[in-house]
Amino acid sequence: MSTCGIYCITINGGQYIGSSKNIEKRYTAHLRSLRNNKHHSIYLQRVFNKYGEKELSLKVVCIVKKEECLVEMEQFFLDVIKPKYNMSPTANSPKGVKHTEQAKRNMSNAKKGKKMSEHFIELQKERMKNYRASEETKQKQREACKHRKPITDETRRKMSESAKNRPPVSEETKTLRNSKLRGQTRSEETKAKMSKALKGKYIGGKHTEEHKQKISESLKRAYSEGRHSKVGFKKGNKYQKWLGKKHTVESIQKMRQVQKRKG
Repeated sequence: MSTCGIYCITINGGQYIGSSKNIEKRYTAHLRSLRNNKHHSIYLQRVFNKYGEKELSLKVVCIVKKEECLVEMEQFFLDVIKPKYNMSPTANSPKGVKHTEQAKRNMSNAKKGKKMSEHFIELQKERMKNYRASEETKQKQREACKHRKPITDETRRKMSESAKNRPPVSEETKTLRNSKLRGQTRSEETKAKMSKALKGKYIGGKHTEEHKQKISESLKRAYSEGRHSKVGFKKGNKYQKWLGKKHTVESIQKMRQVQKRKG
């Protein structure tokens, strides 16, 4: 007969809290991992290696009748007991786990060179098609952006090098993007937010002298490296079509209204 609930593994005065719909089977799995020196909790593994299996004991803390309540109950006991050997303070989640620098390097090396399968990519696309972040998620993202670390010059250099080697966007991708954007109408609330966010930036904004100098130096490097062609209103230039263009009365009125709002 299996027991569904919360269990506690004790050794050398410390505890490990877990939950399972079959505690006996789960404890056997813990023992197997510990004996093979492959337990996910390095804290429990170290103390097991030092004191041995004889010091290990299992206790059923709470029997849970409804399986869907297991995680909630496990979190309750994690908060109350504050066990010494759990890697994460959050039930059924790696949230809060702190990896060592060596562990981070190992994970990074394991991922290098690996490519996602076409099947996995298609699954991700399907999953993201109808995804809409909740207002709570958006607020968390905004808060996270406020406190993020400034980008270092080294990171900027790496981003620049990566962008240089990036393959050009195919015509098929461009067509697909345009088709998705065509016909979209933004709500008045969205327009107001976009307008507020852009005020004083780029469009109609004024650059500082330092910023102007950086733009100038960046363009000079681009010209010298052949990555940018100087734009002029010469014959055959793509911007030539705008010379001599006359706006309609409606366009002039719209531009005036925009300027009044900015003012």
